[in-house]
Amino acid sequence: AWALRHHGHDLSFRRRLRGATAALGRPGFAFGTVALLCATVSGVQLANALARTTRFADRAAVLASRAGYERRYRHFHGRAQPAATALMLRVVLTPGEARAETRGTLTLVNQSMAPIDTILLNLPRDIRDASFTLSGNHTVSVDSVHQVALVVLQTAMRPGDSLQLDFAHTLDRGGVYASVPPRDVTRNGTVLLHPQLVPAVGYRPQQEIVDPRERAQVGLTITPTPWPRADQAHALASDPSWLMMDVTIGTDPDQVALAVGDLAAAWDSAGRRWFRYSTPQPVTPLTAVISARYAKHVAQAHGTTVEVWHLPEHAVNVDQVAQAALTSIATLSARLGPMPDALLRIVELPRWSGFGAFALRGMVLFPEHRGFLLDERAGGVDLLLRRVAHEVGHQWWGHSVEPPQAEGSLLLVESLAKDAEQAVVQSVHGAAGVDAILAYDEDRYLVGRADAGGDEPALERLTDEPWLYYGKGSLMMHAVRAAV
Repeated sequence: AWALRHHGHDLSFRRRLRGATAALGRPGFAFGTVALLCATVSGVQLANALARTTRFADRAAVLASRAGYERRYRHFHGRAQPAATALMLRVVLTPGEARAETRGTLTLVNQSMAPIDTILLNLPRDIRDASFTLSGNHTVSVDSVHQVALVVLQTAMRPGDSLQLDFAHTLDRGGVYASVPPRDVTRNGTVLLHPQLVPAVGYRPQQEIVDPRERAQVGLTITPTPWPRADQAHALASDPSWLMMDVTIGTDPDQVALAVGDLAAAWDSAGRRWFRYSTPQPVTPLTAVISARYAKHVAQAHGTTVEVWHLPEHAVNVDQVAQAALTSIATLSARLGPMPDALLRIVELPRWSGFGAFALRGMVLFPEHRGFLLDERAGGVDLLLRRVAHEVGHQWWGHSVEPPQAEGSLLLVESLAKDAEQAVVQSVHGAAGVDAILAYDEDRYLVGRADAGGDEPALERLTDEPWLYYGKGSLMMHAVRAAV
């Protein structure tokens, strides 16, 4: 820039180039030319790398994609689709390269009374090289824009028929990103949840746009697909159906991999550590693949084992986490019957996991800042006990009782887990401990009601309103318990 600055009144580039040659001399000009060439090549390579990893999708583009999904596939809503009844999964992790290679087999059964000639599969986001195979004559078409695959069967599945659907895909998070890169596959703390691993069968109304103004903006004139009424739930069965699961994970030799189910085997092979988990009976259709350099803390009481998997440097609250889980299990087992499984794993996750906590069958996932690094000082709400109790409560409400998605269904999952949370806190801290919870939940309810505006649905008609099933549901369950 200094050499190309203007000299005199002639501002032409040719004049500046001659001036630069004179100012730098031939060696300096040659060096500058090489540097410019290197910068150009590097810029082109960086642009190509960013194009491979980065998608700049504004709100309008996201809405257009969701509207496109609805327009193309809404006619599948209410149309018979097979139920997944068993899953075999093999995931090979390469944490240092941020890559996960997945292969699996879904057992699909036609549990309806109608023949099925087309299967709609919602693919995990951001995957590559997706493939599907099954026996018999069929065609597979993949809609990469909306992440959907359609499997058209030449011979329809009759009621009661089953088939094996093999699938494979790769999630590659390596490369250069223009912003914060995805962290689901990372060097120490990989977390892949079920939707990132396994195709989902059937149309997904939850992908539709709900806001009326946004629907009008993209030209959708019909109303969103309504949630089924509570009095229709008996006809929905379990949607999706529960699964037998067999999950094998390969990871780095210094890491431990975790998934839902009993640990059936662990071994070393080909420079990796391998873990196989299986469920002895069908369970709620959710699993996760987790891998990190974990340490394990074990606590036992009354025939129940709690394993706390944590980073070795995050051990400050581990014993409190384990004791909170054992207290919760003892209190809730006395009220609700034995916990479904004799083993509960509590797993520390990175803080960027995207949720406050998440319960799977026999496993509770806790981001580090929600419990393991929590500053547990005297006074106020016992946040650690409260959070652990709520997630342990889901072993009954959500993983023993799992209602179909219908109006009011979250009352039976989240509101009853809030009731479980209150019962555990009261067993430790008495009524005063519950009062602090109720004050928080009342604020949550009132703020949510004010923000939502419009008519407030009854609890039996709620759909996806956290201020109702967490806030008002908590108050309602406390009032019911006090009345009875």
